[in-house]
Amino acid sequence: MPMLPSGRHVAIIRESLNTLLGDADRVTNIHKVLAIQGKADLHLYTDVLWLIPEAQASKAQMDAAFMDRSLPRPPGLVPERSGYRLSQFSEFAADWNDEDRAAFWEFINVRADHLFEESLSLTVKVQNYLRT
Repeated sequence: MPMLPSGRHVAIIRESLNTLLGDADRVTNIHKVLAIQGKADLHLYTDVLWLIPEAQASKAQMDAAFMDRSLPRPPGLVPERSGYRLSQFSEFAADWNDEDRAAFWEFINVRADHLFEESLSLTVKVQNYLRT
């Protein structure tokens, strides 16, 4: 979860992918799972979070601030669902400057690459299960 040059804090979460893979054998999900062929395909199932100051967070956000299996978040910040997926970058980053855009993709393509590798490996296992 990087702090971008502008000071904006963002994070990603694989909750949508985990939900999809958990229900992979549902008729409506089989084709979605089998369509994932590379890391870029995972962007459709990667949720974007904003990290906001605790002072701006509601009690519900504070109570849900500690997500299972998440990395430690910067002190004083709370995750807020953005409503966007990584595949919608052009929409949620429409007003970002070039430095923020570059820093975000540096985070995705370098620091978070292991998460996408892990997700792709898990997806391949589920795909093999579906094919058998």
